[in-house]
Amino acid sequence: MKARLTDLCGFQLHRRSCCRGLNEEEKLLFDALERLERTTKMLKEKMVALAVILGILVFVIVLGGFCLWRLLCAKGALQSELEREKRTLQSKTESGKAALQSELEIEKERECMGVQKEAGLRYTSLQLKALAQPITNFM
Repeated sequence: MKARLTDLCGFQLHRRSCCRGLNEEEKLLFDALERLERTTKMLKEKMVALAVILGILVFVIVLGGFCLWRLLCAKGALQSELEREKRTLQSKTESGKAALQSELEIEKERECMGVQKEAGLRYTSLQLKALAQPITNFM
């Protein structure tokens, strides 16, 4: 039909000047064909825009997935490092507790020894005084 209308007009269909010699039915067909061409052109433009939007959306989804994957990897690495530091700190705390406890026991032993030495020195000095009294009395 388009070829016939082109033949009737003698040049491009979208020019209105070619429609002068057409009857009513051919004019209606020509108008319908123009609307169809405009609609087709508009649909092509919208399809291109939709393809661009879809491409951007796919890119954003892929980029978001990659970022999420990197975050999960970083989270796992940080979590394992945190566990390692926690174990290290716990072992240091336990060894520190043991060292403090042994130091406390040593200090208690020293205090006991000091008290015993003081008691021993007092006892010895009392004994010496008791022994010295008869000597001083003798002189």
